[in-house]
Amino acid sequence: MKFERINDKKSKITYTIKELEGRNIDPKKLIANSEEAQELILDMVESLEDRFDYDISSARLMIEASSTPDNDFIVTITNIDDEDKATGISVSKKLLRLKQQKTEIEKNTENNIIVKFESLDNLIDFARSVNGRINVKSEMYKIKSEYYLNILPYKNQYLDRTMLLRLSSDFGIYVSNASVFEGFLKEHAVLVLGKQAIKRLALEF
Repeated sequence: MKFERINDKKSKITYTIKELEGRNIDPKKLIANSEEAQELILDMVESLEDRFDYDISSARLMIEASSTPDNDFIVTITNIDDEDKATGISVSKKLLRLKQQKTEIEKNTENNIIVKFESLDNLIDFARSVNGRINVKSEMYKIKSEYYLNILPYKNQYLDRTMLLRLSSDFGIYVSNASVFEGFLKEHAVLVLGKQAIKRLALEF
């Protein structure tokens, strides 16, 4: 992986095909802005923060991906001025949200994960996207018009919080202090599905 500071506002990061293969990443999926691309770009932005003193919380970032004839994968990250906002696609808000949630997950030593959904459709879409891909226990709660999914490890298996963050980021919002909030849900929320909520939402709704 090669980092280049082009100017005060623009940096370039290059991955070789071997480096991508080492991470089990298909370059075609990166160009198509897949989940793998989002996760890799988030890693890149965090590396830029460390190397070049970037702060994505106070910047709008335009991210452009391309490939070379040698199958290297190149990402150019540009800090956009106000006058440039109309001409570029800014993804910094989503990256910032992912970064904040990833930081919370990394600090979290709790046994469960809770994700909030603004609508039932978003919750069902998430359940369909992960059903069969993760082996977890899950419960569905409702408070007013909001839905919550409490995700717990199955038996003593490892709960991959980073993967769940990536999978849920397009549908819902990660809730911090999950163990405390779980008690709040049990006391104040309506338990809609108490067992295998993800599987039932994916197959029955």
